[in-house]
Amino acid sequence: MLPAQQLPPPDPALRQRALAALTLGVLSLLGLALGLGNLRRGMYVAVLTLLFAVTAIWMLLAMIVAVRQALDYRSTARAVGVCVLGWILAIGLAVLLGVLFGPAVS
Repeated sequence: MLPAQQLPPPDPALRQRALAALTLGVLSLLGLALGLGNLRRGMYVAVLTLLFAVTAIWMLLAMIVAVRQALDYRSTARAVGVCVLGWILAIGLAVLLGVLFGPAVS
């Protein structure tokens, strides 16, 4: 190997290409690492969605039992009908309020 004082001066274009390649490599590795974090975020959303669905069904079943007991219905089917009708009206009202007062989407 030649001593340091005998090396030719580095070519600026070569130095710039080497820096660009190094930067691209570092950014690629960072992107890979952050991509795995996005998978974790997606799992978090999936768990919350599942939890929301389970609690919604639980609320509906509790509402059916409560309506059947409070209104002294002999048939569970009648209580189911009342609760499903109530849910449809509640969802319709929520959608209407969201359309009227929600943010404008352009």
